[in-house]
Amino acid sequence: MGSGYLNPDDALKLLMIGPEYTQIAIKTEKAAKQLCFIRSEMIEQMSSEQLREEQETYQQMFAKEFESIMGAG
Repeated sequence: MGSGYLNPDDALKLLMIGPEYTQIAIKTEKAAKQLCFIRSEMIEQMSSEQLREEQETYQQMFAKEFESIMGAG
């Protein structure tokens, strides 16, 4: 980890934390071409309290996993 970058497996671990909508990255045209529409659904807007709680939980989970990764490096 001396370079300051995460290896791909560790980066993926961090990206997998939290709700599905938290992180999406489509980095290549090839990846974009693999997408297909499956369905849509209406979701209710979160209250500010629900959002705060979700963000806090995400940050705690991210910090724990990041500490684990950095300790293993």
